[in-house]
Parts: sequence; C-alpha cells; structure tokens
Amino acid sequence: MSGGRVNKPVGDYMTVLQRLSALCVVLVIIFGANGLAVAAASDWFEHEQGAVRLISAGATAGSGEKIALGLEFRMKPGWKIYWRTPGDAGFPPQMNWAGSQNFGGAKMAWPAPHRFSVLDMETLGYQEQVVFPIEAQPSKPGEGVNLRAKVTFLTCDDICVPHETTLALDLPAGPDINTPEASAIETWRARVPPTGRDAPLAIEKAELAGEGASATLVVRISGKGRWRPDVFVEGPWITVSGTGDNQSRRRERRRFSASVFLRPKPDPRLPEKPCA
Repeated sequence: MSGGRVNKPVGDYMTVLQRLSALCVVLVIIFGANGLAVAAASDWFEHEQGAVRLISAGATAGSGEKIALGLEFRMKPGWKIYWRTPGDAGFPPQMNWAGSQNFGGAKMAWPAPHRFSVLDMETLGYQEQVVFPIEAQPSKPGEGVNLRAKVTFLTCDDICVPHETTLALDLPAGPDINTPEASAIETWRARVPPTGRDAPLAIEKAELAGEGASATLVVRISGKGRWRPDVFVEGPWITVSGTGDNQSRRRERRRFSASVFLRPKPDPRLPEKPCA
C-alpha cells in the first residue's frame, strides 16, 4: 500500500477484461441473429417514377409449407400503378418466377384499389405505396429458397412509362424469424377484400338491364353494420363505367348500377375465364 492507494494485481484486470470480451461476443451473436430480420428483402429497383422491391415476412425459409412475401411499390407524387383489372387503360403488374430454386409456385393477392378519372377514362390502381401480399410454396419445406422474380409493370401520370426488372431474394434454411417487413405485409393483406364466409357483404343478385349503349349492370348487395360498398367488375369482354355513387339503400340492402360496354373481342391482358 502506498499513499492510501491499493495496488491490485494485473491478473485481476486481465480477468475482468476477458469476461467483458466474452460478454461482447455474446451480445454480438445475439444482435447478429436479430439482424437477420433486416436482410429479408431484395435490393430496390429504382426508376424516375418510384421504386419496387421483393420483401419477406421471415428472415429464413422457416419450417412451414408457405412463405409470406410481398411486392412493394413506392411511387412519387402523381404516379400510379394498376389493379389486376385496370379499367379503361393500363395493365397490372406481372411476375415471372423462372430461375427460382426450391419454388413450387406463388399466388399474389390484390388490395382494394382506388378509382382514378382522367380525360373521361376511369382506371383502378394505387398511388404513393402498395404491397401486394404473396403466398409462396417451397418445393421442399424447411430447405433454403432462392427467389428470382421478373416484374413487368406500368406506371402512369400524364404519360405512362413501362418498366421491367428482376428481383432476387435468397432465404436460407433456419428457424422462423419475423422481419420488420412482416407488419407491412399483414397491413396490406388486411386490405384485400375477403370472400366467401369471411366477407361482411354478399352479392344477392347481378343482372343486365337494357341493351346496347343503354345497358346497365344492376347489383344487389346485402350486409350488416354501417358500410358503403363500391363494386369492381371484372371480365374479358366487359367494361363497366361507374364510381359506386349511383346507389339506393333500403335497410341492410343496397342497389348499385353502372353503365356496361361489351368489347368485340377478348382483351389479351385479362384471363380467358370471366372473374367475379
């Protein structure tokens, strides 16, 4: 002891440093594992009108038979992309998964769109941001998945600009780990109109009234609670013009009507089978 100061052996300091080093290693491993959640997205494909990328709700392929993905678009002000049936103009985003490995197929869902009216043309689509939820199925559940998605889409404002890119996302085998993107995928999945028994509304009847240029589609809808429905009609030989404002209400039922125009031949952008 000298001057009231206690001199501790150098070995004690070394022991403390070794313990701190071990603690740092543990923290790095823990935070590194959590860091996997940030990496479950492809690079952004950026263009003058916005950007698009492929995201995953899981940082790995997980243990299930399905993988929750999302196709995320961000558009600059004024620009939009289109719904699966775009209306009087445009075409919807399309995906080709050729080149993917351990991939058994995928199904993309479509959140409810907005209506746009420009130069007497009515279209359906999205502005600012949208995430299309995708349910992918690996050929061998539990093993890693390599995704390659060729995306073709059209973005429009005063003019329309087509784009095409290939997005790459590799999900390694491993335990289920959620990512921050999982919340965005679920948020937009909740905006997909439900069908069947899960739907709060039901179509009681749909029929055409009149002929030729005066033909009108009349849809009777029923449901409970407070609601204001809109109707989106799909089909390869039919165009429907209407904003959903032409409605009449009676108790828990509503009547929607809109003008109908029959196309002389199928639109090659749309499926051969009529859609409900």
